[in-house]
Amino acid sequence: MDVLTQKRITDNGEGMGYFRNCIDYCYKEKQEPGESLIETKGYGVSDTNEEHTYEQMNAVKEYFGKTGDNPVMHFVVAYDKKNVTDSNTASAYTQKIAGFFKNDYQMITAIHQENQRGSLYHAHIVMNTV
Repeated sequence: MDVLTQKRITDNGEGMGYFRNCIDYCYKEKQEPGESLIETKGYGVSDTNEEHTYEQMNAVKEYFGKTGDNPVMHFVVAYDKKNVTDSNTASAYTQKIAGFFKNDYQMITAIHQENQRGSLYHAHIVMNTV
């Protein structure tokens, strides 16, 4: 069964802690054997540099005066290994999900290969709340 988890963090803390950590995690190479970062894809933001992604999302927040609580929506989609057996399928499904929001919100998506709890691939979708 595919699993969607949504994390809404309302305690942003000083220095945009959770916001920054979410973006950095999307770019992080996995360290364990058999685990890897497959791809990052940006929607309205850079998908090649975490610093640029953060700055671009934060610039929109500052423009609208929305730098306080609830900085991002963080979705994690764990694809069932019976249905998603390769990275191309995981990418296609992730792009389809992001497609529902891409015209209205900045997002960075990341696909990780990691064999755990019935899933070979999972995606992170970090969406600017502004």
